[in-house]
Amino acid sequence: MTAPTRVLYLDDDDMLGTLVERLLTRRGYEVRCYTEANEALEALRGAPKAYDVILTDLNMPQLSGLEVAERVAGIDADLPVVLLSGLPEETIRREGSSGRVRRTLYKPDAVEDLIEAIERVLIEEGIRRPRGS
Repeated sequence: MTAPTRVLYLDDDDMLGTLVERLLTRRGYEVRCYTEANEALEALRGAPKAYDVILTDLNMPQLSGLEVAERVAGIDADLPVVLLSGLPEETIRREGSSGRVRRTLYKPDAVEDLIEAIERVLIEEGIRRPRGS
């Protein structure tokens, strides 16, 4: 049996964070949610190998998702960061063009879309093998 995927989810919307945490946990992921960027980064500094992927909102009050991605790279350059936003897809692509962001994603309406994005990043990064191989 493979170990569950460990996700750090960062979004300043507390209700959305709680919802995502519940949905992903039900699907077998280990999820830790944060609403404060500095708190999430401090947790990551304390245990840099505790997560397989970081999901962060683009627009947040303290640090943007791009700033979070830059700081994550300073902690663990191999840790993939997925940028999420409610902005139109073209804006997300433009904003997320930083080399530190592995994938940009319009905030999905369905948990399946989020899981698909997580799995795609982990496979692309060589962290996980495609199912059936």
